[in-house]
Amino acid sequence: KYVSDGFMISKKYGSVHTKFFVGSYQTTTTTAAGAVLNAPLVGAAFGPRAASSAKPFGLAAQGQDLANQSLGIHIGVPIAHVLTLGLTAIDFGTSASAAAPFQNVVEYGLNFGLHKIGPVTITGEVAKTVAQKNISSGAPGLSNDDDNAYTVNAAAKFGSVNANLGYRYIDPRFASAGSWGRIGNWYSPSNVQGPYANVVFNLGSKLALNLGGTYYSGARNRVYGPGLGFTTGSSVADVTAGVTYKFNKKIDLMVNYEGDIYSLAGSVSASGTRANPVEQYITLGTNLHLAGSTTLGVAYQLISFNNEHGGFSTGSYNANVLTSQVSVHF
Repeated sequence: KYVSDGFMISKKYGSVHTKFFVGSYQTTTTTAAGAVLNAPLVGAAFGPRAASSAKPFGLAAQGQDLANQSLGIHIGVPIAHVLTLGLTAIDFGTSASAAAPFQNVVEYGLNFGLHKIGPVTITGEVAKTVAQKNISSGAPGLSNDDDNAYTVNAAAKFGSVNANLGYRYIDPRFASAGSWGRIGNWYSPSNVQGPYANVVFNLGSKLALNLGGTYYSGARNRVYGPGLGFTTGSSVADVTAGVTYKFNKKIDLMVNYEGDIYSLAGSVSASGTRANPVEQYITLGTNLHLAGSTTLGVAYQLISFNNEHGGFSTGSYNANVLTSQVSVHF
């Protein structure tokens, strides 16, 4: 999903699937001299919120670096008609200077998928991102014992109800090129662990209701100073709900809500005391199917952030967003 110059070879040997790829991100630049179009951020020098006491957002700054090249292999093996096992190894070279703590990141992954047990499908994955000085030596000052991640997930369909639940663990310095969800506008959060669930109720052919929730506490204690870091005594609960209604063949309507409730220990709260900031989103949207291959999407979002007890250095605020998108399928 990243633009690169390179190649990929996929080959099947009996029931074993293999994939090998090589890519360079340095040559895909914008009109600004030397500006990379898009490249994965990999590796991490520290856990989240070490650089700012503000609420984490986007890909929170953890001392990651842009990869300038990658080389990887994936092997998928079915085992005894019971499960499929996948093995992945990727090496990323980075563009960091010689003074940076790492210039190479190796990611290892193991994933599995059990064949369906009645209506239930169980999947899981464990991964590790190892930051190194170079391809053959470790990075000084980085022990590589807090860069692990795993997730296990169970999905099931019972009539008109689709349910999905699981558990996720992300170490403070796990920093992969992949994506594993978000909390508000904080993408691929790290130093978190906890359960998640989502249920979709299809109420007839036109109406669908979805309810979801995630509860993350700190995976490890990481305190970098007042208002910096995240601890096992801190947490964030994410609650979502939404309704989608197909008004007719031309119009879909939707309403979605998301609330993120933080509980920050005094050691990582900007105020130095236990704090409970709350972030909320209400989104109203519609898809207008203008033709068989053309859709216009319009959404209006209300955002509210209540910085209760001064947990983050940013104050409370409200915001509104209007966005539209046209998609054409050929």
